[in-house]
Amino acid sequence: MSTADLAIGAFTAGAAAWASMCLFPCRRDRPDLIAWTALLARIPVQALVAGAQVARRALDPALPLHPGWKPYETALPEGTAQDIFAAFAALLPGSVPVRRGTSGTFDIHCLDVDAPIASTLAGEEARLKTALGLEPRDG
Repeated sequence: MSTADLAIGAFTAGAAAWASMCLFPCRRDRPDLIAWTALLARIPVQALVAGAQVARRALDPALPLHPGWKPYETALPEGTAQDIFAAFAALLPGSVPVRRGTSGTFDIHCLDVDAPIASTLAGEEARLKTALGLEPRDG
């Protein structure tokens, strides 16, 4: 490798770093590793409980199904944060999120529209905000 190659490489790397900082400035909020660990640890249990509850509702004729749609508005920033929220929301028992447009509104398909879907989703959203560093962790 020649000195000219090294100079061109250093210039290119510097220009790429500068362009990156201009296009994608650093954010002040930082992900919370402890909150992420707690959030990710919930996934296997939540998936098992959700699957069992859906199977029980679908197979037990004594448990009535009241399927329908409920809107849910999230305060999470558009993009990856909302995509992660939708993935976590899909793990909740009897709910499947569908994005409505590009805003923070989701239509949630529920097996039981009488279930407390909004409060459950709000709890998941709060956990995700903490993990993403958008809100401080309690205690």
